[in-house]
Amino acid sequence: MPSIIEPSDDVDLRRYPYATTLNNEFALFTLANRLPGTIDRLLLDSSIGRTSWSRLSKIRESLISQGRVPPLEQNPFFDEAVWKHISGSVKSWRSAPFINFEYYLYYKVLEATGSYFHLEPTEPTKEQWILASGDQSSDPFKTDKDYPAIGGNDKYWSAIEAAAKLRWKKPKKTQLKEAVFSSLYNNQRDASQLRQFNINFVHSGESRSDDLIKVDHSAHLVDALLSPETSRIDIVSDNFYHEFVSDLSLAETIIRTAGKKVNIWVKNVPSFVSDVTITDWERLKKDLLASPALSECFKSVLDPSFFSVRSARHLDTHLSFSDALYPPQGIAPSAPLQELFQHSHLIIIKGDLNYRKLVEDRLWEPTLAVRKTIDARIFCVRAVKSACVVGVDESEWPVTLDMLNASLPSLKNPRPDYNMIIQEFR
Repeated sequence: MPSIIEPSDDVDLRRYPYATTLNNEFALFTLANRLPGTIDRLLLDSSIGRTSWSRLSKIRESLISQGRVPPLEQNPFFDEAVWKHISGSVKSWRSAPFINFEYYLYYKVLEATGSYFHLEPTEPTKEQWILASGDQSSDPFKTDKDYPAIGGNDKYWSAIEAAAKLRWKKPKKTQLKEAVFSSLYNNQRDASQLRQFNINFVHSGESRSDDLIKVDHSAHLVDALLSPETSRIDIVSDNFYHEFVSDLSLAETIIRTAGKKVNIWVKNVPSFVSDVTITDWERLKKDLLASPALSECFKSVLDPSFFSVRSARHLDTHLSFSDALYPPQGIAPSAPLQELFQHSHLIIIKGDLNYRKLVEDRLWEPTLAVRKTIDARIFCVRAVKSACVVGVDESEWPVTLDMLNASLPSLKNPRPDYNMIIQEFR
């Protein structure tokens, strides 16, 4: 099957198997530590009902014992074919592909809390769903995505406003570069899960020496954003709160400096804890519009003639982005994502999970040469939170798979400083 990103030369893909807990220490650490910890946080939430608490406890017990995988239940959101596809790939927590068992676990959490039954489609497309009546309480990860109330003397939003006004005074290329780096740093710190305000996450993105930035194609990205050949730009977002606000600031800066149309792509359901969803955006947009100062800071992204937030049910699944163009047998194609990858001029892929869905979550040798098979220019802006990296130039970052694994969270170092890359796939 063709892929959006594939090796430049003919290679035997059996040399690069999918990551599982049997061949990847970080995947095993995620199964044994990170995912049970996520459920523990939900079990401590007093708003979780008795039935949901019982069902979540059983899921946690299954993870800890690494025993029988609880079967998925059909729901009104996903097609039966998608359910069968992932169920067939997750027979065991230990042997299933890493990305598949992560998705499977979060699907079970959303089932346990009844979230699927609170979703309703929006118009004009059935590919976008919101929680009915904006009922954010139906999102089990809502506490990870709460942002400070807009108005009054809140330091966070005041800092956002000040950073925007400072950036607008600078040359166009400087504005764009700072906006890109601000978006990168917010992904690196996983700021959406930090409960206390920290001014460092509202910094302007000004250039500075940072040994953690291993691949830096930001100059190419800025040139591409300003190029007359680029008229449509798409950003595939990752986390809500700090990171998504910085993504909106990036989109705002692109529109203000380059006059380009920008689409941001988000999920319908929070497949990975702090994932930004259509519901999150609608809630934030309403609050921004109610603030004269912030509606001026985000004037362009509040104007539908320049900006839109879009989704597709395929984004909520374990399927790769290549599967959107070339779906597995029985899976319906995703018209919105086919449009994205076939008609966009420049695509910015945010975050670790989206990177893995772009290149496939294999144990790649990071310096293996790859090529893209679509016309759009593709830039990945991410913190390296898994051992999936491919296509980097050895002269830029002479990294090996073993070195990547050593840099990831472990029992000895559960919160490392993540390496970062701004990588163009050519």
